[in-house]
Amino acid sequence: AESDLMSYGYPPPMRSSFHGLVPRLPPNPTRVDKLIVDQFREHCKMEAFVSRLERLRRAPLPPEVETALQRWLSAIKAVQATRQEEREAMADPARRGQWDERG
Repeated sequence: AESDLMSYGYPPPMRSSFHGLVPRLPPNPTRVDKLIVDQFREHCKMEAFVSRLERLRRAPLPPEVETALQRWLSAIKAVQATRQEEREAMADPARRGQWDERG
């Protein structure tokens, strides 16, 4: 979509200011950790893209778009919080059995 906009002579894509929200990978990251970071990055790209579209249209997009982005971010944060609890439980020998039972 960005290349289509560029072909019409629109200004180059702006750098997103949302990149400060993307967390860093922890030491020895798992696939889940990488997935979380990748999803944050993709969400940031979509936020920037939606913002650009709104500027080009000079009108806001339907509220469902904003709702979808918010739900997506909430889901990412929920997985991130669960993963953080899992990492903490694995680091604490007293809580280790709590996660072993879940599988």
